[in-house]
Amino acid sequence: MQEIAYMNSLNEQLQKNPNDFDSLMKKGILSFAVFLRIDEALEILKLVVERNPKNIDAYFWLGECLCFCTGDVVEAEKVMRAALALDPNRADCHMILATCLNDENELLHYEKAIELEPTWILPRKYLANNLFLKGELELARQELKKTLLIIPDPQTLKKVEDPIGRYYEACITGRHDPDAKQRILDFIEEIDAAIAEKNDPTN
Repeated sequence: MQEIAYMNSLNEQLQKNPNDFDSLMKKGILSFAVFLRIDEALEILKLVVERNPKNIDAYFWLGECLCFCTGDVVEAEKVMRAALALDPNRADCHMILATCLNDENELLHYEKAIELEPTWILPRKYLANNLFLKGELELARQELKKTLLIIPDPQTLKKVEDPIGRYYEACITGRHDPDAKQRILDFIEEIDAAIAEKNDPTN
């Protein structure tokens, strides 16, 4: 299994140089994204942030793990804000921060992520979901329709060999999700049903 071989190579590198923070960060990412060892991943990523506080990638992956693996959105928000203080133009950090929020700034961060990375699928889907939950059904539908126009043909995508890269493209950008188009179409169908129910005079 490629992922196991990759993890073994990282462990070998860290045995030679325990202060190789790039390898340590990759080990932390693999720990949660591939092997689902959440506690280990958090310990490693927190260590990388502590030892290398200007490594914005470490902040991002720590926030991703906190938000989606533990549900600790309060701590994830702090981490994402620290990351954006280092670089305010990271679309991935804006997207995760938006996911952590539950106020008027949530939409702003999704919109910023889309502005920075207009070909990414997931920020648009998350924005549409936010609008849907707020009852802005037509706006949500419009966003999904725009999203359909940018979903790449899975047959044209280059294979990503790196397991971390695969995770990023599938779960952060959404571009390498082979079911992305169907997911969006299903969401539009759900919104259409909600619009029909809302406009039904018998309700």
